[in-house]
Amino acid sequence: MDSIDYSSAKNWAVLPEKYPDNLKNYLVQNPQDSIDVFYVYPTLIVSKKDERWNVTIDDSIQRNKVLNTAVFFQASAWASAGNLYVPYYRQAHLRSYSNLENGGKTALLLAYSDVKAAFDYYLKHYNHGRGIILAGHSQGSTHIASLLHDFFDGKSLQNQLVAAYIPGIGFDKNQFGTVSFMNQPNQTGGFVTWNTFKKRFDKKNTNGTKEKA
Repeated sequence: MDSIDYSSAKNWAVLPEKYPDNLKNYLVQNPQDSIDVFYVYPTLIVSKKDERWNVTIDDSIQRNKVLNTAVFFQASAWASAGNLYVPYYRQAHLRSYSNLENGGKTALLLAYSDVKAAFDYYLKHYNHGRGIILAGHSQGSTHIASLLHDFFDGKSLQNQLVAAYIPGIGFDKNQFGTVSFMNQPNQTGGFVTWNTFKKRFDKKNTNGTKEKA
C-alpha cells in the first residue's frame, strides 16, 4: 500500500498556516518563538457495519469527524499552547483492538506507519529545534506511545520533549525507559496518562494505569 505524502498540506488536518475556522481564535501570535504540539486523534471509525480495517485519509465523513469532533473538542485544549500539527492518517477500526491476531495488528501498524511518517516529516521540515508536546487519546495515545519509543526514549530528542499526554489506553508508569511518568505540575520531559470508567465498570478487565496522575 502506498505511503502518504506529508509534504502536501491536504494530508494534514491542521498546520500552523492551516488552522480550521473553529480554531482561529487560538492562533499563536509568535509561532517562531513557541513550542509545537503534535496531536493524534482517537478512534473515530467505530461502526460495526463498517467492514473496513482502515479508513482512507480522503474519506469525507472521517475528515469531518476529525475536524469537528477530535480537533474541536480535544486538540483545542492545546491549540493556544503552541504551533498545532494534526496529520490525517489511515486509522484502524475500533475492532482492531479486540481482533489483533485476525487483522487488527496489521491495521494498527498501518495506521502507525502514517503517524510515524508524518512525525518524521514534521521533525525534518517544521520543528526547527522547538520544544514538543505530544498529545493523543485512545488510538491516538497508542500511536503517541510508539513515537515516544521510536524517537524519544533514550534518544537525544527527549531533550525537546515538554510533555506527552497519552490517556485512554492504560499504560504502566514504567512504560518507557527514560521517559518518566509525571505526577507533579512542574515536571517536564515525561508523560501523563489516565483512564475514566463508568460506574460499576469491572476494571479487572483492563490493563489500567498503575498510578494516577
